[in-house]
Amino acid sequence: MAPINCYIMILLLNKSFRFDVNEEPSDQAVLYAISSVDRLVRGILVNGYGIYSEDSTNEILDKLKNSHKKTH
Repeated sequence: MAPINCYIMILLLNKSFRFDVNEEPSDQAVLYAISSVDRLVRGILVNGYGIYSEDSTNEILDKLKNSHKKTH
């Protein structure tokens, strides 16, 4: 059996940007800038806004917010 590599990385929520188009709720989105603590790994996370947001993305955001509290 091949060995399994496992990495644990703490990710931080750096910034968020809200986009509104024509003030229609279905056209609104939030873009989140995320990174590892050492900033070597960076990325984005996009979600709908309000009732149009995805539950799974909201769970990821909650975990990111909680990890930030633990590191500061």
